[in-house]
Amino acid sequence: MSNSYKKAIEYIYNLNKYGIKLGLKNITYLLSLFDNPHLQTKTIHVAGTNGKGSTAAIISSILQAANYKVGLYTSPHLVHFQERMMINGEFIAKEEVCTLLERMKPAIYKVANTEGYQHPTFFEVITTMAFLYFYEQNVDFSIMEVGLGGRLDATNVCKPIVSVITHLDFDHMDRLGNSLSDIAREKGAIIKQNTAVVSAKQFPEAEEVIKNIASEKEAPLYTYEEDFQTTLLRSELKGNSFHYSGIYNQINNIYVPLAGEYQVEN
Repeated sequence: MSNSYKKAIEYIYNLNKYGIKLGLKNITYLLSLFDNPHLQTKTIHVAGTNGKGSTAAIISSILQAANYKVGLYTSPHLVHFQERMMINGEFIAKEEVCTLLERMKPAIYKVANTEGYQHPTFFEVITTMAFLYFYEQNVDFSIMEVGLGGRLDATNVCKPIVSVITHLDFDHMDRLGNSLSDIAREKGAIIKQNTAVVSAKQFPEAEEVIKNIASEKEAPLYTYEEDFQTTLLRSELKGNSFHYSGIYNQINNIYVPLAGEYQVEN
């Protein structure tokens, strides 16, 4: 690990001392100092409780197979920081992390010292870094995974071409609410006006909330088992085979090299 990269990572991790501050005010200002890169690329926004990371990665792989240049932003990382930002399966380079961070430091300082704003948090800074990185690398699509919840998550500043909501369940109840409908309202807030949303099959109370939000936003809603289906053919430790029946077409004998039947739904 180079000394400059080590210092960059130490700076980034040190931002954890500012805690988790849900809200879009800070990151909106921070991004504006870079001419709003989050509004310059086609974004697919992925929220949910279970499978959102896998779903984001699968979407990225499908688009790459169609010869698109795709940025993928996920969290948390398993081994090293670079895993959080990838373009066509390649981790962001250590040198790129250092360069972007040095450019961002004056803006971070400006936000932190502007009346009415707080010091940008760890997640706000790295989300801004991802938006800036994908824009400057001229990706065709940015796949952005929500960090926590949806409504007040830093990624929710984006204007997606489609929103994706994976299966919802009880999580982060101290921040998102004590009922499934409360959690669905928080995560369903990634749905934008007149923007298509694709949803996994949900528990009834979560499904009702998602449908109501989509209706209010006049957002076309496509739900697993209602609008598109899969038929499992074979499930093994090394992967799954299945048929897919969608709105416009049917694809037979799809193989996904991911273990677990739930990956077929993802």
